[in-house]
Amino acid sequence: RAGDLPQDEPLEKEWTRLLEFRDEAMKALEKARQAGVIGDSIEAELELVVRDKGALEFLTPRQEALAAACIVSELRLTQATAGGPAVEMSVRRSSGTKCQRCWLFLTSVGQSKEHPDLCHRCVGVVKAIALSREL
Repeated sequence: RAGDLPQDEPLEKEWTRLLEFRDEAMKALEKARQAGVIGDSIEAELELVVRDKGALEFLTPRQEALAAACIVSELRLTQATAGGPAVEMSVRRSSGTKCQRCWLFLTSVGQSKEHPDLCHRCVGVVKAIALSREL
């Protein structure tokens, strides 16, 4: 039961802030979907041009979590110093190929001769599973 779990106020604040960025990203993804740039968010590469130092320090270690929360294949953070909004988001179709295991569109798909339909992350997982079965 949720009431039995200990409160973790710093973690709750962290995720509240992360979800605020996700809400803005979802708006950008929806505009891209309506414009025909992407079909599903998983086909997207989301770039955040960050001008605010505090936002960049917050997002950098949470980049992977934000990508997962937005359900995008790639999320790039770019630091900018020129004038403009604190964080500006742009969406483009990923240039990668769809991985048959995780379904992310990544440029590393096809780089493994043993597993040409998998991305670099999934190749590592499949090799680790195979190794564990040998032991």
